[in-house]
Amino acid sequence: MEGDNVPNIEMECIKGVIFIRFKNEKEINKNYKKISEMIKDNQINNIVFNLKNINKIDRKGIKLLNYNYSLCKRNNGSIYFCNMKKDIENILLKNYLPITNNELTALNLFNI
Repeated sequence: MEGDNVPNIEMECIKGVIFIRFKNEKEINKNYKKISEMIKDNQINNIVFNLKNINKIDRKGIKLLNYNYSLCKRNNGSIYFCNMKKDIENILLKNYLPITNNELTALNLFNI
């Protein structure tokens, strides 16, 4: 999955869960459409977004994360956000997005 489809984003599949790791906040807005298309086209239902390298997030970024959350739910799946800074965690909580501490914890939350 990494490479041509979604540049500048590290992606990995473990036990049917797609882990998406953004390199910086610009990558959320820059590649959201490609990620959303990938979710829709492949009916991906379980995703973990690792936000470790994200220092700030704007309204558009939150809207895009919410949209991908909705796509996973429509595909009868789950999505988690992990490794974020405290201020971003607070923003995600206010938007009722599911968060967890790290990728391993997120992986264990999926019923796989």
